[in-house]
Amino acid sequence: PVLESARPESSVSLSLSYSSVYMVKDSPSWSVGLDMETADLGLDVKKNFNDSVELGLGVRFLSFNSGVLDGPLQSYHSAFGFPDYGRSNRPHNEFLYTLKKDGRVVVNGDSGGAGIGDIGLSVKKTVLTGDPAVSLKVAVELPSGEAKKGYGNGSVGASVALLVDKDIGDALRVYLTAGVCSPGDLKGYERVRLNDFVFAGAAAEAEVWKDTDLVAQAVFQESPYPKTGIAEVDRSSVILTIGG
Repeated sequence: PVLESARPESSVSLSLSYSSVYMVKDSPSWSVGLDMETADLGLDVKKNFNDSVELGLGVRFLSFNSGVLDGPLQSYHSAFGFPDYGRSNRPHNEFLYTLKKDGRVVVNGDSGGAGIGDIGLSVKKTVLTGDPAVSLKVAVELPSGEAKKGYGNGSVGASVALLVDKDIGDALRVYLTAGVCSPGDLKGYERVRLNDFVFAGAAAEAEVWKDTDLVAQAVFQESPYPKTGIAEVDRSSVILTIGG
């Protein structure tokens, strides 16, 4: 789930993120091992038809590798006294990407591997124009990524969401969204049934300078995973971001 405007638009956007990911946790039935760095290149294309309907296409290219950030991150955590979540218990820059259920491998990623993720298709239909603007969005995710290596989940997913935009004065716009998602099942080496989940979000966009906006947003999402006994996996998530 992502926050976006209720107003249809035509656009082409390219995004790139690079992250260090660490979580090594076990429960009686599950084992989650993530110690890697990931590159995520996203291409999103949107086409507006008569300010009433928007068609969207989203494609992601993913790469997983052992990386070089473990040393600098350990120095950063030590300097400020932050916990390292057990990262220091593993050798620096040693790759790990595996998911096991009852001792059987579900996902096993490759270091240095790259692949396409699941492809997203969407239709956004305007319900109310003006201020506020209200739209309904239906999205489908196609299983183009190789689930066994962690590039996708291997099945069709779908979601529906209500989007609302509201202007407050001349320099502030508020975005709201709420919806439900059915992600399909994870079809790796073993099949894992995923749960439908609800999500909601809010964002505020303020003009702070000519052609410069400040955006703050919060997104809530229930966990789609079955109960694993691992708190970081089972609990719902709230993500807060601020950017320009």
